[in-house]
Amino acid sequence: RSTKDMGIFEVAKCFSLINGNYIENNKLSFLMAGKYTEGLNPDYYDFYAAKGVVEDLLDHLGYKSRYSFEIGEFPEELHPTKSAYINVSGKIVGFLQVY
Repeated sequence: RSTKDMGIFEVAKCFSLINGNYIENNKLSFLMAGKYTEGLNPDYYDFYAAKGVVEDLLDHLGYKSRYSFEIGEFPEELHPTKSAYINVSGKIVGFLQVY
């Protein structure tokens, strides 16, 4: 549809097969591409814009000062220098990936 500048998200139920049992979890995904405008100056989405969205969300949910972003061994699908795991209270709860 020729849309180059966008930010979208989805919250959905996901199912995993663990030890022969199906586990149901809610997951949040978001995608940001192109330019965004904050104040008067347009800028391009990058790793730090995505990290800021995650920080704002976690702060709003009450996890302020209880999360960190970590680098480590990533699956081959994730870029080794443009990715970070999201650690909340000592548990990895997600990851960021920038292309």
